[in-house]
Amino acid sequence: MRQKYTRFPSLEDMFIPEPNSGCWLWLANSQSDRASGPGYGMIRIKGKPKLAHRHFYELYKGPIPSGKFVMHTCDNPACVNPEHLFVGTAQDNMDDMTKKGRRNPPHGVRNSHAKLTPEIVLEIFSDGRGVTNIARSFGITPGTVCNIKSGISWNRVTGLSNPLRPHVRYSLPTRVVVG
Repeated sequence: MRQKYTRFPSLEDMFIPEPNSGCWLWLANSQSDRASGPGYGMIRIKGKPKLAHRHFYELYKGPIPSGKFVMHTCDNPACVNPEHLFVGTAQDNMDDMTKKGRRNPPHGVRNSHAKLTPEIVLEIFSDGRGVTNIARSFGITPGTVCNIKSGISWNRVTGLSNPLRPHVRYSLPTRVVVG
């Protein structure tokens, strides 16, 4: 899908200072579905798309060395304040993410957006109905049902080995029946 760009009278009109954090929040277009990640501002320079924070770094601090990343001290992808931007390597970026606890997002029930629990997954796993009917019953996609039943996801709960990672095996958890 082609990115649509909005026209602003000047570069200064494309962001607004946020008084509490000191961030300059990008108001113009952002790139939310690309490899650069959610919320990174986009700008067109000489007809070519460019990440806004990289452009602001170059405007205020100078050229970005080849192969380097422009990172945020504030961890706000919408920020273009050059005082919050610094240059580093891919490893520096990974180390920064790890240090700030952003490298491994929570999975399963630890994820606040999770729809499933281990109990529901076991119910789905043992359900003999068709994939579409199961998906409708639980408000999930048929693909999620297939991934559970094939061991691609929730394999720690179902005990199946992931066909995409056959070297990793899990044993079924011991269940205690009360009653």
